[in-house]
Amino acid sequence: MSLFYFDVKINDQPWSEEQDGRELPGADEARRSALELIRRQAKGGLPNASRIWIRVRDGSPEPLMNVSFSLAVEDSEDESH
Repeated sequence: MSLFYFDVKINDQPWSEEQDGRELPGADEARRSALELIRRQAKGGLPNASRIWIRVRDGSPEPLMNVSFSLAVEDSEDESH
């Protein structure tokens, strides 16, 4: 088991850095956990144009991976379609 940290950034807000970390079997499980975290953030509701980043760290200076999700809502100019 390895310790992974999941930092979150939404739009232009600063990163919220996880301090405790989570023990997981490896990088594949960390990737799945990052995707689940993005899913929960998006399900909680987002403004019309949003981007969520998850930075996964394993204790080394460089992130192990970055996962992002973008959402853009465009209103139709002609609502008769």
